Amino acid sequence: MSVLAAGTVALAHRADAAFPGRNGEIAFVSSRSNPEGDIYVMNADGTGVVRLTTDTQENSDPAWSPDGRKIVYASKHDFRPSLSDIWVMNADGSGKTRLTATPAFDYEPAWSPDGRKIVFVSTRNNPGGDLYVMNANGSGLVRLTATAPSMAVQPAWSPDGRQIVYTSYPRQNDARSHLWIVNADGTGRHRLSTIGYSNAPAWSPDGRWIAYTYVSRQGISIWAIRPDGTGAHAITRGRGLDHSPAWSPDGTKIAFSSTRGSLQYEIWTVGANGSGLRQLTHEAVLLDLNVRPDWQPLP
Repeated sequence: MSVLAAGTVALAHRADAAFPGRNGEIAFVSSRSNPEGDIYVMNADGTGVVRLTTDTQENSDPAWSPDGRKIVYASKHDFRPSLSDIWVMNADGSGKTRLTATPAFDYEPAWSPDGRKIVFVSTRNNPGGDLYVMNANGSGLVRLTATAPSMAVQPAWSPDGRQIVYTSYPRQNDARSHLWIVNADGTGRHRLSTIGYSNAPAWSPDGRWIAYTYVSRQGISIWAIRPDGTGAHAITRGRGLDHSPAWSPDGTKIAFSSTRGSLQYEIWTVGANGSGLRQLTHEAVLLDLNVRPDWQPLP
């Protein structure tokens, strides 16, 4: 799946839980130098952009570790571009290490809050995708969900480590979606959202809210809901396509991708209360996309 297929890929992307700390850099995916997409980082004000991956394959789904020292991500196979594996690298792009190697599509990784485990989506036993958990070094693989013909995707771990929120689609190529929560051991699975077309959940660093993408007749915007399913409310409004929210580690802001103000996807931030909207990236080339942000926590 190329990042250029933004109408489907970018909207389908999940964001991760934010881990408490000071606000560091923002990792994101851009097609500015690679049409398939590479991973970049920038300062929280949009300055200091640095490219971390430089190969010709698609690199996507960056997620910061709880200590802010590593980024886990998905990268396509060199020999089979239709498949991908989970990789990890240092914050400066060095030390790239493959964690999975299987004839399947492994993607959308997210760290546990103690940094010891990684949850991700794989098609190895379900063509639509299910959740798996492994140790941070790639060992100890455990299947968390078995939802075929449904899809379980876009996981984000709760800050207390007890639960994982994710998106469930009834089947492949079905736009209807709901937010679900499952215990970290795979038990207690239950639906969170009661309104369809909700996806890309992201847990706030204090665990009190889950931001998500909500698709309605009025547009695609960022909403938030409590983990018990109450208090759903809009954070962004407008005619742009707002998606893939990612909380700042201090809980005051949310980074997201949007087409507002342009014909292409850019990275924006907004206050958790919906104020202070700010555009961080400004691509000069049409169809160069900036999507899938995740915020670095600093001690």
